[in-house]
Amino acid sequence: MEAISRGADSALFVEFSDRAIKTMKKNIEKLNCKKNTRIYKKRVNSFLNWNEQKFDIIFMDPPYDKKLVNKTIKKILERNILNSNGKIVVEHSIREKIDPALAQYIQFNRSTRNNQVSIL
Repeated sequence: MEAISRGADSALFVEFSDRAIKTMKKNIEKLNCKKNTRIYKKRVNSFLNWNEQKFDIIFMDPPYDKKLVNKTIKKILERNILNSNGKIVVEHSIREKIDPALAQYIQFNRSTRNNQVSIL
C-alpha cells in the first residue's frame, strides 16, 4: 500500500485473510487507486505456482514464526518473477533467519527488537 500511495504505477496484493483484504479495499478506495491495484485472495505459494507476471519490487510480510520466509523467497527465485534489477523486501521475525544460501543476496538488513527487514 505504501508503494502505491507514493506513486508506484501499480500494485498487486496477495492476501488470504478476509479481514486484511477488507482493510486493503478501504485504503485503496481512500487513495483513489482502484484501477492501479489488484487483490488476489490466495495463499502466497498457490499464487506463485501459477503467476507469470514479473515484478520490480516484491514486499513480503508473512505471518511471523511460520517458517514461510525462506520457502517463499526460494519460490520467487525459482519462478523467476523478478525483473532483472528487481528487489525482494522482507519483514520477518528476528527469530526466523534468512537461509545461508540466500544470505548472499541480502543487500540491506535492519533489525529491531522483534523484527528484521531484509532487502535481497
